[in-house]
Amino acid sequence: MSSTRHYIFKNASISATLAGLGVVSGLILDALILNAFGVGSQTDAFFTALTVPLLISTIFSIQSPKVLIPVFTEYFSHNDYAAAWDLLRNLLTTAFCALVGICLLGVTLSTIIVPLQIPGLEPKTIAAAVEMSRICFWLILCQGLASILSSVLYAQHRYLVSSFGKVVTNTLTIIALIFGHGHWGIQVVAAGMLFGSFVQVVVLASALSTHNFRYRWVLKPSDPKLREIVRSFRNPLAGHVLVESGVILQNVLGSFLGSGSLTAMRYASRIIQAIAGILVGSVVQVTFPLLAKQAAANDLRAQRKTLLESFRILIFIGVPVCIWLILAAEPLVVLLFERGEFSRADAALIALLIQIL
Repeated sequence: MSSTRHYIFKNASISATLAGLGVVSGLILDALILNAFGVGSQTDAFFTALTVPLLISTIFSIQSPKVLIPVFTEYFSHNDYAAAWDLLRNLLTTAFCALVGICLLGVTLSTIIVPLQIPGLEPKTIAAAVEMSRICFWLILCQGLASILSSVLYAQHRYLVSSFGKVVTNTLTIIALIFGHGHWGIQVVAAGMLFGSFVQVVVLASALSTHNFRYRWVLKPSDPKLREIVRSFRNPLAGHVLVESGVILQNVLGSFLGSGSLTAMRYASRIIQAIAGILVGSVVQVTFPLLAKQAAANDLRAQRKTLLESFRILIFIGVPVCIWLILAAEPLVVLLFERGEFSRADAALIALLIQIL
């Protein structure tokens, strides 16, 4: 039990630290966005443009580890790296073709998808959201490939590089915003996010190359192992779409509440998710590869112990964080964002939403 606790604490600490850096860089980015553009039509358009691409990207980032870590853990536990790399090449090529198709479809249908999300907003805001969505849809390609590469790194119990993606993406977006918002407006944020996501893929691929992985074009859609992976994605993807599609309903209803309502709801959700991702998500992130390794060894007793220990750590961390957020919501929002175009009234609204969430 002590070795399991040590493993979880050690690697959760690494993931939490890097996730924390990602959250800090994300908060700096959010503060710069609100300082430059406030809570209004421009930020409403930006978050609307991000909704569907982030919905699809989040599905991949959450479900890929669940499906891929057990598969690659089995290969690595038997030191069968050649077969693992062959499968990864085929998986990356197949995913690339599928994701490019999704991106192109999203870009083509953005003039239909976006207006349906925000029927209550002004035509100018809708037009801006459509234009930015054509950039944001390409995030699906980068984030989808990144989720595959990071899952393989998790299967190798390599948490450092695989947890560093948010820092890279946010830092490059901040640089783009600082130097480009005066000329390109809020569209530069979408472009910066896309460039940052591309760099994240390059960093993850470079980390895998240290274990002799070399990508080359391999497309074998009939491969039994690939087909098994695709089938494993089917039901979790369908369930996750139904859960996450509530964000689209928020957009539809929020668009009738006036300019800035979508932005307020989105920032409240982002703060909740960011803190949960650091403290709670890190425990889950490092527990799953350990469970997969124990499953590959058919050690059910060790799996039960690991699961119980992770529940105890989650409760120990999660309950105090919930209480703290309820009590400190408004001072936290004021400290983080109240400057420039962001007002005290905006802070009070977002704080109230955080307390409810």
